Amino acid sequence: SDSEEHFHDSGSEEEDSDSATESDSEDDSDSLDGTANRDPTFRENELFAPVVEDFDESEDKIRPEFGVSRRTSPLQMLQKFLTDGIIGDVVRETNRYAEQDWTRHPASYTDWKPVDLAQIWQFLAITFMMGLVKKPSIREYWSTDELIQTPFFATVMSRNRYDRVA
Repeated sequence: SDSEEHFHDSGSEEEDSDSATESDSEDDSDSLDGTANRDPTFRENELFAPVVEDFDESEDKIRPEFGVSRRTSPLQMLQKFLTDGIIGDVVRETNRYAEQDWTRHPASYTDWKPVDLAQIWQFLAITFMMGLVKKPSIREYWSTDELIQTPFFATVMSRNRYDRVA
C-alpha cells in the first residue's frame, strides 16, 4: 500500500535521494496563481530562509471603511477584533465553567465571584504585559520583593483573582 511504501526503509540513501528529487520537482510546479509551490518540510542541514515582505508605510492601506486611522490607539485596534460580543462570550463561558467546576470541587470556589467584561479586559491586559515583562514564574509578577517587584500587576488584579480567572 502507499502508506507502507512511504514508511518503508530500503536502506539505500541513493534511492531515497532520487525519490526526494522527484517529489521536489513535483512540489516546485506552478500553482494556479503562477507562484511556485513551496515544500513546507524542513530537511536536515537545510537553512531556513524566511520570505521578507516589503513594507512601505506610505502604502499602509488603511481605508476609511475599516474605521481606523493613524490616530487609532492599540486598544481601539484590538477592540476591532475582540469585540464586546466576543469578550461577553468569554465572560459567560468563564462563569459557566466555574459554576460547573464548583459542583465537582466546591472547596476550590469558596471565594469565587463571577467575572464581568472589565475583569476579562484586565485579565487580558495582565496576560499581554507578561509577554513584555519576563519573569521566571507567574507568582513573581505579584512579588513584593523590592528587587523584582512590578507594581502594575497588583494594581490591576490580585494574584489570587488572576489564578481563579485563569
